[in-house]
Amino acid sequence: MKLSWWQWLPFQRWRIVGVAESADEVPERLPRNGVALVGDAERTKWIVFDCPCRTGHRIMLNVDPGRRPHWALNGVRPLTIA
Repeated sequence: MKLSWWQWLPFQRWRIVGVAESADEVPERLPRNGVALVGDAERTKWIVFDCPCRTGHRIMLNVDPGRRPHWALNGVRPLTIA
């Protein structure tokens, strides 16, 4: 499937579509521009999303500050990751 140029533009905001306690509970396919948070109520451990190329790649970003390297979830609305 080939994506149009306008589907890569930044106005297509990413959104949180689910929360799971373990990575095994994340559905096989997530909606376009949708992410799932993995962790417990106290701390998020992973941000999981399907690659925008839509070829089936799953991307898991570590956001647990106790493990290196890690990313930071800066905001939920809009979703920002640093």
